[in-house]
Amino acid sequence: MKIQQLLPVFLVLVGASFLLAAINLGLKMFVNLPMVFIKRWKVLIGFMFFFFLGYLSFIAILVIRLPLPVELVTGVVFLGGAIFVFLILNLTKQTIANLSKSEQQLQEANETLETRVIERTRELEKTMASLKTETVRRQQDAELLAILNTELNQILDTTATAILVINPDFTVRRANSTFYEMFQYNQEEVINNKCYQCFREPPPLEEQEAVHIALNQGIPYQKETIRKSKNGKEIHCLLTVAPFFDINSKIIGVIEDLRDISDRIASEKEKQKLQIQLLKISKLESVGQLSAGISHEINTPAQFISNNIAFLHDAFSDIQQIMKETCTLLASIPDATAAGSAYEPLIKAMEKADWDYLTTEIPASLEQTKVGLERIISIVQAMKEFSHPRSNELVPYNLNTIIKNTLIISQNEWKHVAEIETNLDESLTNVPCHTEELGQAFLNILINAAQAIKASNKQEEKGHITISSSREARSAVVRIHDSGGGMSEKVKDRAFDPFFTTKEVGQGSGQGLAIAHDVIVNKHKGIIDIESSPGNGTTIIMSLPLT
Repeated sequence: MKIQQLLPVFLVLVGASFLLAAINLGLKMFVNLPMVFIKRWKVLIGFMFFFFLGYLSFIAILVIRLPLPVELVTGVVFLGGAIFVFLILNLTKQTIANLSKSEQQLQEANETLETRVIERTRELEKTMASLKTETVRRQQDAELLAILNTELNQILDTTATAILVINPDFTVRRANSTFYEMFQYNQEEVINNKCYQCFREPPPLEEQEAVHIALNQGIPYQKETIRKSKNGKEIHCLLTVAPFFDINSKIIGVIEDLRDISDRIASEKEKQKLQIQLLKISKLESVGQLSAGISHEINTPAQFISNNIAFLHDAFSDIQQIMKETCTLLASIPDATAAGSAYEPLIKAMEKADWDYLTTEIPASLEQTKVGLERIISIVQAMKEFSHPRSNELVPYNLNTIIKNTLIISQNEWKHVAEIETNLDESLTNVPCHTEELGQAFLNILINAAQAIKASNKQEEKGHITISSSREARSAVVRIHDSGGGMSEKVKDRAFDPFFTTKEVGQGSGQGLAIAHDVIVNKHKGIIDIESSPGNGTTIIMSLPLT
């Protein structure tokens, strides 16, 4: 073929290649087209295939040199190109219109979005301002809550009662410092632990049930009880269980209030002891008054019995003299004489009465009776003086007489356990004192001395009690020493404390030396002291002013 023939074929082939590339590009764009352009785009791609087939057909015609009229080919090409251009322009117009509409819609959407952004920004600003205000309010509420919590802790910690705040699951929410001090637990052992684990022993079932009732029914409960601390100490408490409400009056827990009433219980026990002692003292006072009356009643018959015994003693002396002369007379008369026979009944009566025995024993019996009566009279006299009505003022009195009377009164306490030795200054005849109360003080000390000897004497041998009185400077000093077991320093320091005793329960009230201390120090303005050590006995020294 000549070059004039090849050039059109080449040009058409290049055009077909570009058209094929356009078809390929159109197919790729077809996937992302909007729905409104899909049909038109399919038509355009169809026309592209048509023109591509036309290009190939034209190349074939040129190669095989098929004789076709140029006008027919050109007319078909022009017709297809015109239609294609129309479709392209129409599609372009619709695309531009759609783009314009989309742009307008986009602008409107942008304006709407901008308006909404402005509104949302304003709302966000308001929200941020409100949130800031809420944050500040919450911060202020938190600060106020912290202040209130601190104040509440201070209030709870300054209360004298132990307080537990218990959750509905019976775990402890809060406890004050009084609780920790009273029951010897720390915070880790109490907070978030079960309430019944906060004591050495679980509370009684009744008190556990009270917590249930307070939680479920809101009914408070109060009772005196005993709780044990961590170290086992028993604490008498007044327990109050009350429901714990929130601001909506809903029960959210229980408050246990434990008030230590151990001092009150101890005081009541001491009061009971004191009442018993006062009752005893009242009885003793009544007995003392009764003994004074009895002593007075006994003293009169004792006196005339003593006088009658003295009379009988003197009369028997006269009878002894008569009987002596009678015996001498009978001894001088022979038995064979008529006179001897006449006195025989008298002689037999004397032999039957065993006059020799009577003449020896009757004076002895009368003497013993006389001594016994004198003993009765001295005891009665001592009881009368011991129970003499007390004067409000100090009265001069013989101190030794008080000591002697006390020894007589207390004889039954010491005579089986101790020997008494006295060393009394006879010049102490005018010592200002309350005789009855001073005698009571001496009596308490003597009884203590006898009991100390009895407690320390394991061999049942009698001990020794020494009582001495003396004048020293401007005071009368009485010392009562016993050979008992003595006192330790610890016992000496508490010897004058009321109700303190080293004796077993039921054997002593602990009031003896306390009463003696009160009598000597408070009522006589004197001094009482103890000298003692274990194993060396005890000496009670009492100093009474002489003026």
